[in-house]
Amino acid sequence: MNEYKVDGFRFDLGTIIDKNTMQRIIDELPSDIILTAEPWAADWQRNQWAKSDFRNTRLSKWNDDFREKIRSLINGQANRNDVMTVLAGSCFWWAAKPAESLNYLEAHDGYTLADLFGNDKRKTRLAAIALLTAQGIPMIHAGQEFDRSKGGNHNSYDQDNDVNYINWTVKEKNRDIFDLYSGLIKMRLKYDNFRHKTALNNQQIEWIQPANGNAVGMILKGKQTFLVLLNGDSHNWADFRLPSEGAWTVICNGEKISDQGLGSAVGNYNVPPTTGVILRK
Repeated sequence: MNEYKVDGFRFDLGTIIDKNTMQRIIDELPSDIILTAEPWAADWQRNQWAKSDFRNTRLSKWNDDFREKIRSLINGQANRNDVMTVLAGSCFWWAAKPAESLNYLEAHDGYTLADLFGNDKRKTRLAAIALLTAQGIPMIHAGQEFDRSKGGNHNSYDQDNDVNYINWTVKEKNRDIFDLYSGLIKMRLKYDNFRHKTALNNQQIEWIQPANGNAVGMILKGKQTFLVLLNGDSHNWADFRLPSEGAWTVICNGEKISDQGLGSAVGNYNVPPTTGVILRK
């Protein structure tokens, strides 16, 4: 750290490190050093700790629960209670505070979202909206922000070729996806509703559960209130009753995002299939 100015460490297959050693790493490294770990081991190895073992520490764990629950939502197979839990930072499962959860939907291992979803850009956009409005630390894989494909290769660790090389022309081809990610990141940085440091209580977060079981609404309160409406149903619309009187500003309509607003809504909002919407008041 002193010589190369390393600012953090990621522990691959982190649970093969025994619990006491991991605790020493957390205790002895300077407090400004970033620490994150995969909270699992290879199939033939023994897990020596669990996600819940390092509650109330600065070790952020790769949240495979978030990955699986949000992918299920996007594919129309949501368990709504599970989706609400991971959107709130996985607190009360195994995290004591949102920063312990490193949220991701694709990584160097496994399929990219482009390879999972194919040409269904609705799913790609819904994934971006869910990832960047959830409590916790969002992780964006290289090229995810412009819907990068690895040609269907889900285990490309040994590919020194176009599978792993970044084709930057795809960014211009999928400029709409890139602009959505960019706008969501700017929104997240501007409004602390999306970056709570402690587990949220009922004064900070509430939920809307419409009749469509593959949809969920998240109310994030603060100086301004945000509604994040997610519909993972690929065929049916989801009608959300808005929680207070007066007009809400639509800042993301599922395709575009603008802090200045893209329209308004009063009373209710009917979200199209496989779409995420963000409103503000």
